[in-house]
Amino acid sequence: LCAIHDSGLTPRRVRVLSFDGNADALEKQKTILTELQRRGELNFELDLTCRQFTWGLDRESFRKSCDELSAFLPGPVDMIQASKWLVEFYTFQKMHNKRMDAAGGIVEEFLRFSENVVRRDGMVAIADVTTADCGRWFPEVMNGEANDYLARGGALRAISPIPCAFRQGDCPSGHICYTRRYFRVSSSFRMEDKSQLCYRVFAPMDFAQEIIGTYRNIPYRVSWGRKEDCSGGIRGNFIQGDV
Repeated sequence: LCAIHDSGLTPRRVRVLSFDGNADALEKQKTILTELQRRGELNFELDLTCRQFTWGLDRESFRKSCDELSAFLPGPVDMIQASKWLVEFYTFQKMHNKRMDAAGGIVEEFLRFSENVVRRDGMVAIADVTTADCGRWFPEVMNGEANDYLARGGALRAISPIPCAFRQGDCPSGHICYTRRYFRVSSSFRMEDKSQLCYRVFAPMDFAQEIIGTYRNIPYRVSWGRKEDCSGGIRGNFIQGDV
């Protein structure tokens, strides 16, 4: 919402549909967005719908939950965002069953769900935490399953990180790839708090090709701190300095 505002776009209305199993989190979201509107921080009307919704905890039941969720959507959407959420299914299985196998494939299932509900000029974003609580570094799990989805002919294509957009699942490092974006967040609770995300962004094929056409096929920083870069799916130290 802040990006829409800051970019100078002037939609009449932005509609947000938020689904979460945590009722308290949904209430906090309502409070925050209502306050932003009250202060005049957004230059458009905001239509927010929050619904408590709990997904199945293994791959098969997760797929069924996605089918149920589709019924609540008004039609194709501009953006789908999974925020610090998909890792929880893998961590749950690790904690309760000592292994995450039953959750294997949930990232791929989320992408297959998304390809059916996103507009042809929309985007699908996954942002998650760089944790190993599920038994492996989750960036490796997420990247591996995203590559499996792409290699199996998914209707979405990767647009970010940029090296992933050039390989589209045909990547020699795909299942052992650690990605991380490191930044700091300040709030009334703590100043300069460290935060680390792994992420992937996708778009339907034709729109993705339009975006990728502007990219340069050069090495890119993908780990931000581990001093490792990516050039065409090959990990190494290609970039010198902080550029």
